[in-house]
Amino acid sequence: MVEPPEAISRFFKGYTNFSGRSSRAEYWWPQLALFLLMALLGGLLEFLGADTETGEPGVVEMIIVLPMTIFLLAIVVPMIALMVRRLHDMNLSGLVAIPVYLVGAIPLIGLIGFIVVGSISGTDGPNKYGPPST
Repeated sequence: MVEPPEAISRFFKGYTNFSGRSSRAEYWWPQLALFLLMALLGGLLEFLGADTETGEPGVVEMIIVLPMTIFLLAIVVPMIALMVRRLHDMNLSGLVAIPVYLVGAIPLIGLIGFIVVGSISGTDGPNKYGPPST
């Protein structure tokens, strides 16, 4: 099994790699790391809060929100690439990612789709997308 630091490293190294395969661990560890990072930053934003008198965002909020937004935009391509490699591990075309992301826009139902893709085991041994990720 791939250890968390290795899985996260592969996620960023495979920034635009839409070929090959990614195991369940390679899919879930970056998801967990990104969730924890967003939860931490969201909690920090909530703690710092807006100016209670005017409701305007504070300077510290803006300092956190701008890099957070840039980071989220920067990981769109790697997240899609990871999904495609995960689908390849199940011997499915990367085009299946299109309906997964479209359904992903529906609250709760979309989450179930991402969980299913991350939970189904890959094919044993090589498939048409290459050997299993090690």
